[in-house]
Amino acid sequence: MKRRLILGMIAIALLGIVLGVACNSKASNNTNNNGTTSPALQVTEPQDEITVNTSTVQVKGVTTADATVSVKGSLVDVGADGKFSTTVSLEEGPNSIEVVASDSQGNENSQVLTVIYAP
Repeated sequence: MKRRLILGMIAIALLGIVLGVACNSKASNNTNNNGTTSPALQVTEPQDEITVNTSTVQVKGVTTADATVSVKGSLVDVGADGKFSTTVSLEEGPNSIEVVASDSQGNENSQVLTVIYAP
């Protein structure tokens, strides 16, 4: 009985650690469909959870050169060096901005940022 109690407590502790890491992570989300590497994705601007006083924000970053990038569902041009940039309109309050890089194999890497517009 004592052994089962200890094992149960260990299982609960491990589950808490796993859930804590998953819920607190702001890293990119890699989706890999076929054993190949997902495209790289680094959003350099804006900073996550930043508050701005303008109704637009520049979203900039870098990905794998041959990747396709979308920001809030709209395709964005990617340069030969993998850099991308676009302007996003904001509504007053918190705005969720999802950036997705995908490749021809269907692999994706995504990052969600929150930008708060306070005029």
